[in-house]
Amino acid sequence: NVYKGTIPVIDVNLETLKKSEFGELLSWANDIKTIGVRTNADNPKDAKNALDLGCEGIGLCRTEHMFFSKKRIKLMRQM
Repeated sequence: NVYKGTIPVIDVNLETLKKSEFGELLSWANDIKTIGVRTNADNPKDAKNALDLGCEGIGLCRTEHMFFSKKRIKLMRQM
């Protein structure tokens, strides 16, 4: 499907999710998994969120994003 505009989202309460039937299903899958899950994170907030959701580590960090801040982008463009 293709959606136009902004799609509303909700924040997930992890404790409620863990206690739900879906959380129980995920725990069964976690017990028998053979591969790990890592996240792509460019900043501490994203890394913490991913780890809170059960990721086992950072798989990719795009370091070029550190140069996109307002203080640095002009210098990067000049280069």
